[in-house]
Amino acid sequence: MRTDLAEFPEARAILCECGAGEKEGDWAGHLRGAAKMLNEHYHLRLGISGVIEGDLPIGGLSSSAAVTIAFLSALCKVNNIQLTKHKMIMTAKAAENEYVGVSCGKLDQSCEILCKKNQLLHLDTKEDTYELIPTNPAMQPYKIAIFFSGVERSLASSKYNLCVDECKSAAYALQAFAGIEYGKYENVRLRDVPVEVFEQYKDKLPEQWRKRAHNTTTPRKPAWKRAQRHGAGVTLKNTAGFPLKAAPMS
Repeated sequence: MRTDLAEFPEARAILCECGAGEKEGDWAGHLRGAAKMLNEHYHLRLGISGVIEGDLPIGGLSSSAAVTIAFLSALCKVNNIQLTKHKMIMTAKAAENEYVGVSCGKLDQSCEILCKKNQLLHLDTKEDTYELIPTNPAMQPYKIAIFFSGVERSLASSKYNLCVDECKSAAYALQAFAGIEYGKYENVRLRDVPVEVFEQYKDKLPEQWRKRAHNTTTPRKPAWKRAQRHGAGVTLKNTAGFPLKAAPMS
């Protein structure tokens, strides 16, 4: 299989039959990882030769998830593989986690697969549930502006993995301070820490961990209730597996 990324002429992905060659730390790694993960569960009889291109700057707006899912979809089509939405999301996530080396969750992949125009995606990544909430008829007209800072980055070469570890470490420590039963480190989430526990033990945390955990002080249930009541008239921001904020759009 050979795929050219139009924005990166040097990043051609040459993939062997089993799915992946050596890691080279380039954008083509997402494609190698996608093929490897898919081939572990399905026999890839046919390869593809194509070009991936777009008109948005590289390095943002879930670009890694987008290119991975686009490539997976093409591989599935030529090999007559039918993946459920959940399986597609998890295969794309595995490509980033296990091959590229990014400790990401499944938010970006879920948005790529599940979102629909003029609807708000209410996503619970822990319970693997979602709901599409239609735009409230009473909602005022709005526009969404996206600004390109000029700074391009790759999560694999950024401090993203460190941020994830800091969030998990804060949650693990808070649960231990409070005597809350916890499981394996990789399964810990800040959303499992009650707000009251954070307030009681936050001063015991290192400053950086405390900053990461600070957003758990935002009430959670009211955010979901507002989403249900107002439809897509609210925006829900999500990081580290828990809701941060709900605010009316105007």
